[in-house]
Amino acid sequence: MRKLSLLYFVMGVAAAALSMTMYGNAAPLRLKQAELPESVRSLAALDRVRLRVEVAALLTDIGLTRDYIVNELTNRLTDAGIEVVDNDKEVPELLFQGRALMEPKVENGLAYAYLIALRQHSHVTRLDRGLMVPTFVHPVMGLEPKDAATAQSKKNAVRLIEGFIYEVQRATENQ
Repeated sequence: MRKLSLLYFVMGVAAAALSMTMYGNAAPLRLKQAELPESVRSLAALDRVRLRVEVAALLTDIGLTRDYIVNELTNRLTDAGIEVVDNDKEVPELLFQGRALMEPKVENGLAYAYLIALRQHSHVTRLDRGLMVPTFVHPVMGLEPKDAATAQSKKNAVRLIEGFIYEVQRATENQ
């Protein structure tokens, strides 16, 4: 019985040593994985934006209007503590673009692409001047039967907006 206890003790110490070695060697990998991409880090402490919304006529025809997107953006951003301002060129610009076309290879298929991008002032060292540049860009694409596209395209637009807000919050928490 004592030999069995001693064996379990030795195996326990060996397992603990192995775990600590693996944990210690993996530490640099964990830090790398936890580091946010620069595009996401550019969203940290974002508290004000001005909106630019562009929606294609084909999307408007199925009910995804510019007013709907502006309303969703304004409400969700405000709820997240991000103020929406008008005509202040010093404030970062949040662009939402919606494009669509009828897909000829799919019967009654509507292909759409959404893009959400944050453009903000940045100094370009090579040019030695400040420019308004996109620092965060996220596209979403879909293909739906036209009769189902209204509901699904609205859901995808809201998901894109919510995803942007999530990334702002994640960047702010990790700055």
